[in-house]
Amino acid sequence: MTKNEELSRGKLFILNVAIGLGTFIQVLDTSIANVAIPYIAGNLSVSADQGTWVITSFSASNAIVLPLTGWLMTSAAGYTVSFFGLFIIPAPISANEQAKALFGTLHEGFAYALIVAIIIHILAALKHHFIDKDDILRRML
Repeated sequence: MTKNEELSRGKLFILNVAIGLGTFIQVLDTSIANVAIPYIAGNLSVSADQGTWVITSFSASNAIVLPLTGWLMTSAAGYTVSFFGLFIIPAPISANEQAKALFGTLHEGFAYALIVAIIIHILAALKHHFIDKDDILRRML
């Protein structure tokens, strides 16, 4: 039995839910950040274009780095990676425990950075709603 066959349907379902939730959270975070850009820019004495550039850079880097480190980690673990069951993505590296640990740590670190950014954005939106009593939260919803 290959390592790919060891993944049961339940594990694949959980994996798909995790990917879906991660995507949803990334979109939510981007939406919150885009609504808050004028306030962020005003409070930091920068233009709205500069604030937009920062948010876009953060989102683009997460969209590239998280899947890339996940793919490298999975390849280093010896698993094959399929693209939604349509085709197999070739492994860029062979199975290697040290590489698996390295890319796993990187993947985890980038994911935690994303989670921290999301929490900060949620807290900022709640602060604007309950303390500043402005309409940022209502505009996001």
